[in-house]
Amino acid sequence: MTRPDTASTTSANHDPVRAVTALKGAVVALTFLFGFGNVWALALRLGVFSWVAPLVAPAVDLSILGLLLAIRRLVIQGADS
Repeated sequence: MTRPDTASTTSANHDPVRAVTALKGAVVALTFLFGFGNVWALALRLGVFSWVAPLVAPAVDLSILGLLLAIRRLVIQGADS
């Protein structure tokens, strides 16, 4: 019996993981770009100082990014729900 090449099998198993990770990265990047202006405008409308408003928008987006990355890392490592 011949044994399948483990390198090609391992690579084939990681292709969907890489694709999902790349798509999630693209979605997060686009969300950051579009959401930055919205959060900035909302902060100004709520009365946040004009010099603080641009700092609030990335803080919101980066906290969501951190949550998504942490969940993805746990899924890749096989954590149970």
